[in-house]
Amino acid sequence: MLRFRFALDTGATRTVVNADAVARLGYDDTDMTPGATILTGSGAAQARLVRLERLTSLGLTKVGPVVFVHRLPVQARIDGLLGLDFLRESRLTIDFRAGTIELA
Repeated sequence: MLRFRFALDTGATRTVVNADAVARLGYDDTDMTPGATILTGSGAAQARLVRLERLTSLGLTKVGPVVFVHRLPVQARIDGLLGLDFLRESRLTIDFRAGTIELA
């Protein structure tokens, strides 16, 4: 099982996966739909869409999620951003005092 590092981004409407991580999973350009425009902190950028077999994080598994594929900055040192589409229909609790994140 491959493991990746994702940042939790409650300001992102959709989940974004780094292009390098998608390639390590065995997906290529023939699996992707081109032409999606995403808005980032530095402006608009072109991305592709791909349907993953599944995505598991914080104890939650989504089967067949469609995610944006985009090349994230190397300095970010993450493989993707978990957006609101992943969190939808769940309860997210961030306890800053205890330093915990719970997704139920």
